Amino acid sequence: MSGASAAIAGLQAAVLDAVAGGAPLRTVADLLCQRVEQIAPGFVATLVRVDTENRLRPVGSPSMPKRYCDAIDGIEVGDAVGTCGSAAFRGEPVVSLDVRTDPAWPDAVLRELPPSLGSCWSSPIAGSDGSVIGTFAFYFATGVAPDAVHHEIVDACLPLCRIAIERQQNVERIALLTHYEALTGLPNRSSLQAHLAELVADPAVRRLAVLHVDIDRFADVNESLGFADGDLLLIDVAHRLQGPETMAATDTLFSLGGDGYALVLVDADVKLSTARAERVLAVVGRPLELSDLPVTVTASIGISLYPHDADTSAELMRQADVALARAKATGGGTYRFAGAAVDRAAQDRLVLGTALRSALDRGGMYLTYQPQVDLASLRLHGVEALARWDDPQRGPIGPDRFIALAEQIGLIADLDVWALRTACQQLADWDHRGVDVPSVSVNFSPQSFREGLPDIVAAQLAENGLAADRLTIEVTESLVMDDVCVQTARQVGALGVGLSIDDFGTGFSAISRLPFLPITELKIDRSFLQGIDQSPASLALTRAVVGIGDSLGLAVVAEGVETVRQGELLRELGCHLGQGFLFAKPEPADAFEQWLTRNDVG
Repeated sequence: MSGASAAIAGLQAAVLDAVAGGAPLRTVADLLCQRVEQIAPGFVATLVRVDTENRLRPVGSPSMPKRYCDAIDGIEVGDAVGTCGSAAFRGEPVVSLDVRTDPAWPDAVLRELPPSLGSCWSSPIAGSDGSVIGTFAFYFATGVAPDAVHHEIVDACLPLCRIAIERQQNVERIALLTHYEALTGLPNRSSLQAHLAELVADPAVRRLAVLHVDIDRFADVNESLGFADGDLLLIDVAHRLQGPETMAATDTLFSLGGDGYALVLVDADVKLSTARAERVLAVVGRPLELSDLPVTVTASIGISLYPHDADTSAELMRQADVALARAKATGGGTYRFAGAAVDRAAQDRLVLGTALRSALDRGGMYLTYQPQVDLASLRLHGVEALARWDDPQRGPIGPDRFIALAEQIGLIADLDVWALRTACQQLADWDHRGVDVPSVSVNFSPQSFREGLPDIVAAQLAENGLAADRLTIEVTESLVMDDVCVQTARQVGALGVGLSIDDFGTGFSAISRLPFLPITELKIDRSFLQGIDQSPASLALTRAVVGIGDSLGLAVVAEGVETVRQGELLRELGCHLGQGFLFAKPEPADAFEQWLTRNDVG
């Protein structure tokens, strides 16, 4: 091995070690450039990243003056935008032996280039998907041509640059998923918690308000118009809430997932909060068009004030939730403050809770089943069992309402066990009648993951003659953060039962704990699929979740698949399973069997 080759091998080892050790991109880039310059004296190396807006962003240039890096920072990629901009645009190496006579070089950039450098050789860095993600460039004296050693250096460095940049991209994708809600692009609940904690801890903040905004009867929109229109409504409301009518410069808007938002007002009292709530109601109530139909929705708002209602961020949010429940109890379209006397909402909750207990005891509830389909073969993988309640007096009551009620009144464990028992009995009945349904998934609240649950699950499997791997229990990400729940989950997983994280990616609060849990499946939240065929961001977010599942050896299920194109893209991304209206709506057992007969998916 020649001296140059040995030095290049040492460079590769050092850079890879830095990447593996989690060093920031700038640190890795500077290390690479410094080692290159040691091997090639007289040459100056730079690493430039191409950002999501197709602009150049210097990340490694230790020997270049800062003013030069500042001059090229933010320049849009183009065919006549310097040597690096041209290389990124064309996707091929570009050499300029005299940059000062090259018309592609902007004057503002040339002015900052050191006089000793007059030539530039820039090579594009191709990402795994073939797109240009950066450039690696040599700067040298005018008229000096790169030799074989320089070509050897570039050939060795381009893969290293790709690895370093793509690792940073993955870090940024995870950070985005951690702090932002995919559908609306708003900061999520975890960001809200951090923001409130920071405000409460700041002695300069004397008062603030939290407005918990929730769209009334949003489930009706999904059921009548479909989830795609429901998502469009959520996006539209988010845009309206960010307008100048409802937000001041010091206000911050958050998505709480589903149909909820939180608006945080700094230095707000009762008067200001009232005025702002009334504006929100007016703005949300303006008609919009969905599926060529005029649609008008209302919202309910719960308001809590710091420090009047609470002196901690968690309690402040809880009080806003309580106030929202009171606003909802009036029929919606209004707002309520926390701290007011308990009104009719408590009575309504008591009456509805009694009705829910009666429904569980007397068979007033039922399960619907929605198929989960293997996206590669389009064969039936299994079904998800979903609880439904049709009250004789009140009509259909949505799961978002009765599940929350069950959690409030301590009935959620009974509801979950009923769903488990009913689903296992149905699966056994299908087996007996020769109806081929491979498996069933049942949703469980984290509140149900307590002592005794493993015995209950084992008993239901034994009673119905079912193998453990035919049952999957779905939970939300919050379970991962509760040590008691985690211990119970491990005991359930030890039975051979599958464990699925539902709506994965809406919180991402506990991603670091996933490798240490008996999780077998991730379910991508339906919001991630919004615009997947049009939005690079949505596609990237979905790809990131699929990648996380693959890296952990987990099955990945996409919820809310509604179009053929969505299914094709998910299949291309390597997503294993799909669930949504493209295949079938949730239906009672007999209707599901009819669907199974009509569709050759067994």
